[in-house]
Amino acid sequence: MSLSYRKRGKCWYARGTVRVGREVITVKEFNTGCSSRADAEAVGAEEEAAIRERKLQGPQAALKALTIADMISDYMEARNPRAPDILVLINLTETIGHYPLHDANGAWREWTRTRGRKLAPASLHRWRAILMAAINSGCKSRGLTPPQIATVAKVKPPTAIYLSREDRDRLLSCYSANARPVAVTLCFQGLRSGEALRLDWQFVDFERKSLFIHQTKTGRQRSIPMHPRVHQELFTLWEARGMPDKGTVFLTSSGSPYHDQTKVRFGGNPFRFVHNQACRRAGINGFTPHSWRHHWASWMVMSGCDLFTLMKLGGWSSLRMVERYAAVSSDHLSDAINRLT
Repeated sequence: MSLSYRKRGKCWYARGTVRVGREVITVKEFNTGCSSRADAEAVGAEEEAAIRERKLQGPQAALKALTIADMISDYMEARNPRAPDILVLINLTETIGHYPLHDANGAWREWTRTRGRKLAPASLHRWRAILMAAINSGCKSRGLTPPQIATVAKVKPPTAIYLSREDRDRLLSCYSANARPVAVTLCFQGLRSGEALRLDWQFVDFERKSLFIHQTKTGRQRSIPMHPRVHQELFTLWEARGMPDKGTVFLTSSGSPYHDQTKVRFGGNPFRFVHNQACRRAGINGFTPHSWRHHWASWMVMSGCDLFTLMKLGGWSSLRMVERYAAVSSDHLSDAINRLT
C-alpha cells in the first residue's frame, strides 16, 4: 500500500494509505505543489516518512510538527472569535506563532518577557486564556493532549475606588464642555468607557428613559434605565445636534467619533487624555476613566442596591465580579453606626 498520484492542472496530487505496523493510515488527497511526477513522488515519500515517524513516536511527534500559529489559525476558522480576541490572536501569531506546539510554555514565557512585560495581571490572564483556548481547540480536534503554559499569579483585587459627592461634582465641573456628557454618563450609568463611546442615538430612548448597550465586553447586550442626570445631559446634547435618529452620541472636540478600541490592535482609552486634564484641574490623583465604573458601583451598593441587580445593570458576567463591592457596603454601614453619639 502506498500513495498514488494524479495530475490536476499544472500540479500533481497525492493520496492513498500508509501502513505502520498493523495499522493502515488513510492520507487524504493533497497538492504536492510539483509540476513533475518525480518531484511529486519525492514529496510523497517525505510525507509517508513523516507519518510513520509521528505514529512511531506517539503524540509528542505531532506536538513537534505543529506550531502555535497552526493552533491559532484553526481556532479562528472554527470558532469565529470576537473582534477584540482576534486582535490578540493576530499579535500572538506575529510574535510567537513560529514556536513549535510542544514548546508552548516557552513561547508564553518569551511573550510575557517582551510584549507582555508592562501588562497588568488581569490583562495577562486574559491573553493567556485566549491563547489556551486556541491550543485546547486545536489539540482536541486532533486528539492530542494540549501542552500547559505557566499560569498568571493571582493578585488580590484592588479596593474599590469611589469619590465623595463633593469630589465627584468638582471633577465633573472640571471637564471641558465637550467631554462633560461622557463623564456624566460614566459617573451615573456605570458603563465601560468603550460602551459609552460607542453609544448610538438609535439606542437612546428618551421616551422610555433607557439605553440599549448593543456592543459589550462580554458580548451580552443589555437595556438599562437612564439616570435623570444622564437623561438631561443627553437630551440637551441631542437637541443641540438637531435631534438625529442615529449616529455616534459622543464626539471629540474635532467633531469625529472616538476611535473604537475593538478595531485597533493596541492603544489606551481614547477618553483618557481629556479625563486626565480634568483630574489635574480638580486636584484628584489616581482616578482613571475606568474608576468611574468603580465609583458608580460603590455608590449603588451604598445606596442599597443588591449585588445581583448591580451585576445586571453593570453588565458583569458573574456575581464573583461584583463581590468586591460588598466590602464597600460593610464599610458604609460601619460609618453610619459610628456616627451615633
